[in-house]
Amino acid sequence: MRIKGLLVSGALAMSALAAPMTAEASLSECGTNYMCVWGNNNYVWLLTAQVHGQSNWMDTFNDGKGENNQNDSWANRSVTYTGCISDYVDGGGKRMQLSPGSSDGDLAWFNSNFADAIRTQGGC
Repeated sequence: MRIKGLLVSGALAMSALAAPMTAEASLSECGTNYMCVWGNNNYVWLLTAQVHGQSNWMDTFNDGKGENNQNDSWANRSVTYTGCISDYVDGGGKRMQLSPGSSDGDLAWFNSNFADAIRTQGGC
């Protein structure tokens, strides 16, 4: 019995060591003075991280990897600027304002999966 218990303990320890090697998502992926959007809830699958203070719309989601229209969580790590994500690359369509120092790790279904562009100054 003791050997069986050691084998199970060893297997659990090995799986615990392997766990950090998987993609760990977190709000900390978004640096200070950045605005970030993730493709899944709980800050998983970072789609874009843009430094604050950019007033032009940036099409950072359409890079050929299927990342547009995938927003499910976001963070504004700026304490100065209000940002915005929009449905169209020119800033048109549906929009969501990103207030300074705020985040949302689990967007409601009616607020998710629309982002095609971001600006990090000037709000919506």
